[in-house]
Amino acid sequence: MGKKSRDKGKRGERLLASFLRDEGYECRRGVQYAGGPDSPDVIGLPGIHIECKYVNRLNIHAALKQSMKDAKEGEIPVVFFKRDREDWRVTMQATDFMKIFREYDASVNVPPMYLCFNCGGQMIWDNDFSYEDYGIEGEGIVHTLHCRDCGATVEYYVDCGGEEDGKNG
Repeated sequence: MGKKSRDKGKRGERLLASFLRDEGYECRRGVQYAGGPDSPDVIGLPGIHIECKYVNRLNIHAALKQSMKDAKEGEIPVVFFKRDREDWRVTMQATDFMKIFREYDASVNVPPMYLCFNCGGQMIWDNDFSYEDYGIEGEGIVHTLHCRDCGATVEYYVDCGGEEDGKNG
């Protein structure tokens, strides 16, 4: 690879790191710090192995194969690529995309009772207790949750007493 091509690759890595910083992530070129041939081109997205390509003609299959080969166990291999005067794009295996999408989907499709009354963030389940644990007469469950964003807590009381068929009374 010629010097001009290497320089363009480094420029692409700096541009990508800058783009990701603008998106709120502390990213930087990886090779200058890690130095190994299998180190990511850009680091700072936890769990993601980034191969960066700043070219007008790209063999995406070869680039993704390289990212897959270099990724450490547990990292999702991706290829960020850009042509002159175009926006960044990203390619990954469909199964890896679905892993990421499932996490996203679970975070946005939260039933309203699991949204924080204080900040609107997602409430996370902490524990379940019986009414007896709380010194309450009757049969029931107390669900405790906390907000992952602001730390607010909430308790839901579910009365399980009632008729013999188990329906609430």
